[in-house]
Amino acid sequence: MTGLVDVTPEPWSGRDDGPGAEHVRWHHVVRPLVADDPPAADSPAPTTIVGFASDEGVRRNKGRTGAATGPGALRRALAPMALSGPISVFDAGDVAVTDGELEAGQERLGRSAMSIVVSDTHHVVYTCIYVCSRSVKTAVAASPCPSVP
Repeated sequence: MTGLVDVTPEPWSGRDDGPGAEHVRWHHVVRPLVADDPPAADSPAPTTIVGFASDEGVRRNKGRTGAATGPGALRRALAPMALSGPISVFDAGDVAVTDGELEAGQERLGRSAMSIVVSDTHHVVYTCIYVCSRSVKTAVAASPCPSVP
């Protein structure tokens, strides 16, 4: 992950209703993903969250900016929510586009190949296509969605 994210993850926080699995909340299980503390090699692949903080696509389309604050807002909203049981989740931080280079940010996000991307903009779709096209041996062709009756 080194060099792929621009904003390092912050510790999650929230309310604590007591000990036990019945009181587990997202902020109890999410841990920052840092280079010197990787997940154990023998553990199942954990879910990892990465944010995409960018207003560049909105700016290019002459819309109202604010999408760059989306990843942090989504984390704050998710942190106090209850879980049905403990899970393994890491937070890798955010890929931030602050220099107008949307495509370079999408490229970095695609190379991070995280499990869950949090963003307040649709400009992460390119990244999803990028990741998919590199995770299969055959070419990926775009096709229209089938119609729903």
